Amino acid sequence: MNARRIGILALIAALAAALTIAAWLGPHRVNPNAATARLGLTLLVNRRAVVEMSPGTPLRFEASLVSASGVPPFSVGSRWKPWHQLIRLEAARVGETLPWPLPRPGSARTMEMIEGRPSITHEPAAVAHLVAGRQVHTVTFASSPEDTVNLPPGTYRIRGVFSTPFWQFWGWKGRAVSGEVRIVVVDAARAGGKRSDLEGQRLALALDFYLDASRFEEALRAATTLTDLRPSEARSHVLLGDVCAALNRRAEALRAYERAMALLPRTYEPPEMLLARIRQLKDGPK
Repeated sequence: MNARRIGILALIAALAAALTIAAWLGPHRVNPNAATARLGLTLLVNRRAVVEMSPGTPLRFEASLVSASGVPPFSVGSRWKPWHQLIRLEAARVGETLPWPLPRPGSARTMEMIEGRPSITHEPAAVAHLVAGRQVHTVTFASSPEDTVNLPPGTYRIRGVFSTPFWQFWGWKGRAVSGEVRIVVVDAARAGGKRSDLEGQRLALALDFYLDASRFEEALRAATTLTDLRPSEARSHVLLGDVCAALNRRAEALRAYERAMALLPRTYEPPEMLLARIRQLKDGPK
């Protein structure tokens, strides 16, 4: 059998395979409207739908996939294109441009209700299985303080979009769009009575961002400034303790936690998480 004949046979086989797939896709093609209706996509920024911030405040977007009630179980994503890589952020208004680059998908997690209790997996599979009322699949996007430090005052609207690639013929196929979140950037110099609150928010969120990124020295500077700004607030001392513990500065961490304990209002229930931090420092390796 010569090379030309082999090529012709291979072409015929490829065409037959393509026709078979096309015939199968015809009756099984998903109605885009019905598909979008059964896959829910939500978006929050710093755990809210609307945030007011000063420049230099980090932004943490959380996009979550859920299934509508009454819909049979289904799956999204594939080993070649994991579900969390199918979500992107974009300007919510057509033709609008944003003055900072929107982040790419970062860490992902899956929360599942098992026997009435939530179970969280921080290394989810590439394929997300969705059962109404049981699973929530969330991916985070983070803009650093450096990304937002030069944002001009104004309102910015962002939405999340989930879409499957054209070549994916299995699982859920279609496009889903979240509601928009609004980011209101305020000039700190003109914030008036809000200035202290906005600065405290900026420092606390920057501290969390630097801790997650293992940028501990920058986190320590933010924590020290925050406790200077809010010396009577227990949470600022807890955050300072967390940073010192991450840096293995145990004595300083213990002092910060004990200061936070003294500042907490008296309640009927002890602050278990704070007490656990103190016990870990006292009982752990010296």
